[in-house]
Amino acid sequence: MTRSPLQPTPAATPIGPVFVATSAAAPASPTAATPRVSNVTVAQGSSPLKRQERDLRGQPDYKPCNLIFLNGPYEGQTVDLGLAVNSVSAGNQTAEWQDQDGKGIRPGINFDRLSNREFQVSLEFWSLSEDVFHLVENLATAQEIGNGEKQPPFLLFQMGSAVIAPVVCTSYSPTLSEPHPGRKGFRHGTCELSFKLAGGKDSEHALGKPLTSTPLGDARTNQTVLERQKQAQRQITQLLLAPCIGEKGSAALTDMVEQNKLSDPSAIARLSPATLAQAAIAGIIPADALKNESIAPLVRAAIASEMAAREPGFRSFARQVAQGWLNGGTFFGISNAAVLEQARSLQKEFDAIAAAVISQSLTKVLESGNTAGERLRQFGACGLRLRNSGSVDIRSPKDEAGTLTKLNEAIASATDDEALKQRFGITTAEEVSALRNGAPYQSRQELITHMSSSASVDGMALWSRFETVVAQEATDKGKG
Repeated sequence: MTRSPLQPTPAATPIGPVFVATSAAAPASPTAATPRVSNVTVAQGSSPLKRQERDLRGQPDYKPCNLIFLNGPYEGQTVDLGLAVNSVSAGNQTAEWQDQDGKGIRPGINFDRLSNREFQVSLEFWSLSEDVFHLVENLATAQEIGNGEKQPPFLLFQMGSAVIAPVVCTSYSPTLSEPHPGRKGFRHGTCELSFKLAGGKDSEHALGKPLTSTPLGDARTNQTVLERQKQAQRQITQLLLAPCIGEKGSAALTDMVEQNKLSDPSAIARLSPATLAQAAIAGIIPADALKNESIAPLVRAAIASEMAAREPGFRSFARQVAQGWLNGGTFFGISNAAVLEQARSLQKEFDAIAAAVISQSLTKVLESGNTAGERLRQFGACGLRLRNSGSVDIRSPKDEAGTLTKLNEAIASATDDEALKQRFGITTAEEVSALRNGAPYQSRQELITHMSSSASVDGMALWSRFETVVAQEATDKGKG
């Protein structure tokens, strides 16, 4: 017969780990003073058990999780969950999206919010000689409201190297089993605890960042924003545009990204019609470059070529149809009367689509409800897929140099520290001094490195703050 592991062990040398529970004091004497609650006599005495422990003669001590009270009646106290931890559900979280209003067959989606992250901890206690109810009930303090308090306490949950705070205990569910003889309580107990991570707009967890360091996070800190943007643009372009533009087109766009030539008219002019059309639809090429007087005609020609090639029945006359659209409706070399009639009827749709792509205002065409939107989705599928996934905006060195010039001018012209604090988002005199001492800066990276090392300031955040302020000032000036 198999013996229960919770039954007393016969007097013999134990095999494997032995579980014991520490006793702080003997149970109170029956003659001790007792308080009365609702006319029921309740025994008064200290808990005989303080925590669940493992016999260290054969096994190491386990302390995977701690619970620390941040406020309330037990403020500053720590509950060492130690060996009692069976498992931890490391945090359920949902991203909530809502369907867009509209008449579309398949609606778009709008992001609503992230849910609060929730944790579940499963604990187990046992003792061969004492009542484990003391240990199980000790966890009820996670929801205890102190005198003068209006809510249960905020807690800090430590799991390995991760420190997660503030959390609140949302559920306490104990279970007792394996009773001792002689009314001595229970040998075995379990408890399920649930915690919810507090959020809010001022919380470090508001944007759903991971709770500990991660390989992706480490890689991110070793790259500048521009480097990450280039990497993302290169990879996403290759994946989403390749089916429509092939290996040569993908290679050409990758080279433009690497060499910062997405706004270079000569580089744009060397793209194939299919590559140029899909890149323009995707929004990879900046709108200012698309409107360039030498590039806009090339974009129109690329759109005409792609649209004609994908139109049913036009394959044999695609080149002539495309040229006819570019000529404003004058067609040559089309012997098929049906094709000629259809091509003429699509002149307005071509003009609308080409204008929308060059001005980067595709929404008007896509939501027009007529066949122009259908045709744009048909021949521009790859570009639209990239556009809707959030194609990355690559900042050119020219843009960075302009911001750097304004930054150096702002530092040199500042007459007091408060102006610099406001424009750069810094708070102390030491940070202001470090910012002034490093100027003039020769590059964005020099600013980031200097401020991070000299004043322990996130240089990248400082740069972004200044960019935002400059952009807002430009907008306000334009409104004036």
